Parts: sequence; C-alpha cells; structure tokens
Amino acid sequence: MNAGTYRGDQCLIDLNRVTFALPCGMAALAALVVKLLADDLTVRLSAEKSGAFQYMQNMNLFQQMGVQTDEEFNRRPQGGRFCRMVRVDFMVETEQLSRDMLAVVQPNDSSVKADLANCLSESLSNLWAHARIAGFALAQSFERGTEHERYELAVADCGGGILQSLREAYEIKDDKHALELACQRGVTSYKGNPRSWHYGMGLFHIDEVAKAANGSFTLCSGNWKRVRRGADVAYYPVSGWPGTIMTISLNRSGIMNAQIPPHTSVLRHV
Repeated sequence: MNAGTYRGDQCLIDLNRVTFALPCGMAALAALVVKLLADDLTVRLSAEKSGAFQYMQNMNLFQQMGVQTDEEFNRRPQGGRFCRMVRVDFMVETEQLSRDMLAVVQPNDSSVKADLANCLSESLSNLWAHARIAGFALAQSFERGTEHERYELAVADCGGGILQSLREAYEIKDDKHALELACQRGVTSYKGNPRSWHYGMGLFHIDEVAKAANGSFTLCSGNWKRVRRGADVAYYPVSGWPGTIMTISLNRSGIMNAQIPPHTSVLRHV
C-alpha cells in the first residue's frame, strides 16, 4: 500500500491496485491522512470495491480517516483473530487497547504475551504524550491454525518522531542515533522527572521479547528505520517519516520456544 500524489494543496491517495493490506501500512496511512488534514490539505481517496477494500473497511481504516463508505458485508466479531484500528489520543485507555491488540497472539499463557502486555501499554501511552496528534493502532493474526501462524501489531503517528521526543533529555546526533538510544534500557524523555511513571522500558522490552521469540521489531522515525530480526539488528535510511511507526511481528512457534531472560522480563521491573 504505497500510493500518493500531491497536487498543490491536494493529495490523492490511490488504493485501486491494493490487493493486500498489512496493519503497519494501514496505521501509517491513517496517521498520514490526519497529519495532512491538520496541515489544511485536501485529501482525496480513490479505491475500487474489492476483497482488500472490504478488509480495510472491516479493520476501520476508512472510518478512522473520517471517510464514510457503504459496507456491503457483515462485520465479524474480532474473536481474538484481529483488533480493529483504534485512534490513540488522550481519550484512549492504553491498557485495554494493549489487551485487545495482544488478544490475537497465541498461546494465551505464554511469557512473551505477559511481557508484551506491560511494555506495549507504556509505548501506547508515550505515543499521545509526545506526539500530541492522534496515532493509530491495530493487530492481525495470519494463517491461523497452521504451523505458519503469525501475528502483526502496528502503531503509527505523525507527531514529530523519536528524535524530537528524546532531544530535551539527551544529546542526540540524528534520527539513527535516536533509534539506537530508544531501544536501550532506561532511556526515556522523562529522565530526571521524579513524578513520571515512565521507566524507559517499553521499547527496550519489546525489542528483547522479539529477539527471544525469533520475531521482528521495526521502528521507523525520521530518516531512518531500525529492524530487529531475531538476534540481528540493522539500520536503513528512509525517505522520511514525520513521526514514528512501530511494528511487532511474531510467530507461534517462536513464541512457544521463547526463553525470556530473567534480567529482561518486564514482570521483574514493575
């Protein structure tokens, strides 16, 4: 899902050729539309009715962008298979949203899921606190009931990014350096604030859980993105994102075999 054309003060988003939409793409698109509208641009949307279009409708993409569409299908209950898109702002209950997103992850009693429940809630809370513009979150399971069962959880905003959030507390060179810092234990923009309950563990623990479960964790902000795949971490330049996109991708077999180190588990730090 990668189509947008600017013409003066208008932006045309063409979804006609979309055949498959991942949570990260939908979250980013909704966040971008909110940013464009806040900048007084006119946003036009072009989309043919198709299976992908109905899926995006069912996941609340158009609804969250403020676009009214006729739904020619019966909405299914989430049932732990997916979590429809939710607007993340000052009104959202981040702990409940975290639980709803993690409902797609199996098995229910895994240490991976228990650890993520705490650190994901902190990261969602940070989104609004720093961005001051609505972000969006959703989740989806894929190939349910097969040996390839996997899960994707995504959050995106266009609220300035990690560099801007950390700059007041740390000396930071650029967006890449900001991403490096953000995934370290104890790094928080609330450093030195005795009244803050933010411990700087959210992104660090998500990263460690993805490593232990042989999954992936992608953090994109500004001109760089950081990608964790199992034990490996790589950095890639990007054309620029005016905020933050966070994507957690896990698979059932990795979760079943994960061993969360005692010094890493968020349950030992709260």
